[in-house]
Amino acid sequence: MLSFHIHIYLKTAGGFEKIGSFDLGTDKGFANDLFHLMEGRDPRPDEDLLHIDLVERLHGLPLNIRAIGCTVDELARNVKTITREIFKVLNLNGSHMN
Repeated sequence: MLSFHIHIYLKTAGGFEKIGSFDLGTDKGFANDLFHLMEGRDPRPDEDLLHIDLVERLHGLPLNIRAIGCTVDELARNVKTITREIFKVLNLNGSHMN
């Protein structure tokens, strides 16, 4: 089964650690449109402390589609955006995420 997720990673002394995840359901268009609303820039692993990845899962196997690096303030705005857009899909559009 196909599904989409947003994963949030924090840089630590041991590398990047996943600190959060959002399930976006199975609609590829919704997942891509939502990710385009994210604030950030092309990832710079040596400089960025936070990464946000758009991940596609097909039969349990993950595939990173896109990634951005962001600041803490951008992350806060991105989480607000993700929450708002998921709320719209689930409550205002009468749709389901899966």
